[in-house]
Amino acid sequence: MGEFNFNYWLKMEPMKYADRDPSTLSPKLLMKRQEMIDNKNGEFIATEKHDGYWAMFIRGEGEEIAIRSRNKGKNSGEYGDFTGKLPHMVQEMYLWPSGTVVLGEVCWKEYGRNSSDITTILGCLDEKAVERQKEEKLHCYIFDMLCWQGENFVESGMGYYNRLKHVLLFMDKYSSDNFSATDVYYGPNYLDYSEKIVEKGGEGCVIYRCDYPYEPGKRSLAWKTLKLKASMPEMELLVEEALNPNKIYDGKELAGWPYWEIEEPVEIMLSNGDVIHETAVYLEKNPDDIMKQYGTPVTKPYFFGWKNGVRITHDGCNFTNVTSGLTDEEREWLASKEATELIKNHQLYARIKAMQEGQNGALRHPVFLGFKIMDKPEEIEFDESI
Repeated sequence: MGEFNFNYWLKMEPMKYADRDPSTLSPKLLMKRQEMIDNKNGEFIATEKHDGYWAMFIRGEGEEIAIRSRNKGKNSGEYGDFTGKLPHMVQEMYLWPSGTVVLGEVCWKEYGRNSSDITTILGCLDEKAVERQKEEKLHCYIFDMLCWQGENFVESGMGYYNRLKHVLLFMDKYSSDNFSATDVYYGPNYLDYSEKIVEKGGEGCVIYRCDYPYEPGKRSLAWKTLKLKASMPEMELLVEEALNPNKIYDGKELAGWPYWEIEEPVEIMLSNGDVIHETAVYLEKNPDDIMKQYGTPVTKPYFFGWKNGVRITHDGCNFTNVTSGLTDEEREWLASKEATELIKNHQLYARIKAMQEGQNGALRHPVFLGFKIMDKPEEIEFDESI
């Protein structure tokens, strides 16, 4: 192991990633941007961008552990310290080899939740931050490695492609419920890759030159990095109607799927000798062979009589269906009498983010973020406990 300077990493200024608005670019720069998106000459690689907080994880020697932010405090002039707010991650970091430094995005593990929720955790005192993770703990997606067992990849000028290989090897051994490697994609079209991420509720992707070294404090102005993400600002749009769910479940996990329907009443003899006449039966309560013989697998929202999403109005006349990002509780609430009345009275709005507007005016890859209820002239916050 090489010499490891713990303070060197605590003080290091983070690299800035390029985030260019295409509408501000000249034709020549637009061409350069497109070359990155098309992976011209196979020179670029992309990783998924998560909606959270950038953090540097430093595993020094002995008891040296730190999780620091990319921003400095206005009063202290020091980079923010997340170490005491994430004890579940610190505990695992002690298992890492000494002299390891990685970069990651601290966020929620599942899609559909944004970084504003995380601010209420990482922005408060340590004790309160731990308390607010009692029900669900924050996760980290690692996307870069700057040092491995004392070998400083920043000073050696190692390119991003090779640093990513170290990340994947590292996570192959140390991944857990709290840490995982971000998704990596190498291919011909990074716009398609980014759109697929946005479609399932993610942020998009970051494109890098494969040979680009980590440059502290610098912004990659020479077209070495590029963010492709949901570019439209968050919107609050009127809900025109609640969408009925698809009936037939066509997923891959059929063997363990618990939601089945028997369309015609049938007489079923159970293993204990009881005879039942049913039109809807839980797989959990009956043998697999009964459902395979008589039943049809249906979607969870259909089984419980929920709604599956909302149809919203954009720019007053363009309609878009939004099904990504809703929780089971929100789908159930949409089927309630209260939600029906709010929609009828034009009081229910959905908070939406989307990647861009399509040619017909509809939103591309919209993701649901939450509800707002309007009660003229005041605004009432949606009660998430419903």
